[in-house]
Amino acid sequence: MLGKTNTNKLYWLPIAKLTLCAVTVTFGSMLMFPESYIFFGVLHCILLARLICKPLLKQIFFTAGLGSGLILFLGILIVSLGIFHHSNFF
Repeated sequence: MLGKTNTNKLYWLPIAKLTLCAVTVTFGSMLMFPESYIFFGVLHCILLARLICKPLLKQIFFTAGLGSGLILFLGILIVSLGIFHHSNFF
């Protein structure tokens, strides 16, 4: 059928490319810096986020509620740290 795209392939092809790049960075840094190689970097984080977000895209209200609750919790935590923990940082 003309015009019909395979959405499954369109999803997994960039994931495969990103995985290949992340693994290449990890092994390349292992060769260059064996004592301090990159085991979780920016590419790994992007890959993990894409894998986590795929199932959550269909549950938009749950995801929006979870994100709002997390932002509210972190905001309260940061403000309470500034009030109760006295340091030069806050």
